Amino acid sequence: MITYVPSLDLYLDSTDQFSPFGLLIFEDMDKPTVLTALGKIGRTPRMLASENVGQVDLKMKIDRDGVVHGTSSVNYQGVPEIESRRIRFYEKSRSEQQVVKELLQRFNETGGGTMDFPEPERIDQSHWIRARFYLNPVTNIPGRGGMMVPVGMGPGGIAWAGADDPLEKDFSYTCKSQTHHERYSIEFPDNVVIDGIPKGTSYKDEAVTYSSTYSAKGRVVKVERRLAIQHVGSVCGPNDNRRWRAFHKILQKDLRSQIFYR
Repeated sequence: MITYVPSLDLYLDSTDQFSPFGLLIFEDMDKPTVLTALGKIGRTPRMLASENVGQVDLKMKIDRDGVVHGTSSVNYQGVPEIESRRIRFYEKSRSEQQVVKELLQRFNETGGGTMDFPEPERIDQSHWIRARFYLNPVTNIPGRGGMMVPVGMGPGGIAWAGADDPLEKDFSYTCKSQTHHERYSIEFPDNVVIDGIPKGTSYKDEAVTYSSTYSAKGRVVKVERRLAIQHVGSVCGPNDNRRWRAFHKILQKDLRSQIFYR
């Protein structure tokens, strides 16, 4: 049982300790309801990409030996906020060093760092994550080479979508509607010259909108990626899976794009 406020047409789930006022966990969304006091049938709201957002800003500076020094700033809205609060809460019992190590290992990166965030269970306060980190060289510097965009201590939502190879599905499955917006700034050392950057990608179908842009000024390369996924509901089927598999190939190609330098 959860609570319904008729005057606000608002559902509240007081059984979840990480859900701020007005937010529902994914498992509660897009479900039929029985409004007992009103004698009516209702439905909880469906998940909207515009209301469930992860906003990420990463700044990285590469030294003359290839070590990457960076900062990340992450702000969440909606279901991603609830999920992040829950993860941060249960990670408090573990060492920060181990948490950071596992974050970096997701995309075959190594290094170290620190994280800062408010108390996850304080749902009356905004939720954010700030981090400082370093990465052991992800490419050979000095010398001639190419480098994909590192994820560092960002949540890596778009990179994760590209790394998770979708299986063929001839059955229904749960699916989330959300937006990932990531901005990167990468400063190369003074012993490097930028030779070329990716062209960027644009894609749109019934459920997915994706764009990426790359720009260079001097030794600084800026990357912006935005992935918005809007499904009709919280349950997808074989046709949705086929469309996602077609997009996945395009996303992987963009994520493999390299910044060339000498």
